[in-house]
Amino acid sequence: MRRDLFHYFKGSPEEVYNAYLSILKEEPFHKNPDQTPNRMLVFGLGMSFKFNMNGGSVHIYFAQKDEGTAVKVHYSIMQLFGARYGAYDDLMLEYVEKALGYSAEPISDLPKDYFDKQ
Repeated sequence: MRRDLFHYFKGSPEEVYNAYLSILKEEPFHKNPDQTPNRMLVFGLGMSFKFNMNGGSVHIYFAQKDEGTAVKVHYSIMQLFGARYGAYDDLMLEYVEKALGYSAEPISDLPKDYFDKQ
């Protein structure tokens, strides 16, 4: 199963990238993502009963949008049904918002190739 979720942050791509990177390395995620500085983070998903996920990966893309940053969180998950990727994303978002000190906004009006052109 593949799913994309999009968020908008009022901060710079560097600021938002660093917030994601820092929260991913800490509790409760404990990830050591592959990095393309200020552009992309990639990490694997292990077995998780809490989120009903059994392997896969997450690619997080960052791009300048207006005065802030557009973020695309791309989930590639092994099973076809029942994965709680939205709940996993909500948890990441909660920690990132805490790290940044402000909330994200959902966005849905981006062209499919928006992150490729940045």
